[in-house]
Amino acid sequence: MSVAHESEKDQAGQIACPYCHATNNELFSLFGQTLIGSQYYCHDCHSVFESVRWQERDHSPPSEANSRPE
Repeated sequence: MSVAHESEKDQAGQIACPYCHATNNELFSLFGQTLIGSQYYCHDCHSVFESVRWQERDHSPPSEANSRPE
């Protein structure tokens, strides 16, 4: 089983199959071998692959209300 990486998403946010690079896939299982991965089924090459879920990434600096006084 292969893992699709965040960089393998197309412009519409579809996850590309790591084997054939097609986006004709569907969610197969919400959780894969780990809790941060989901399994997908590719309809083009008929393979199952995992994708790591990074949905809630926030690269902004912490707000002043959440920072501790020094």
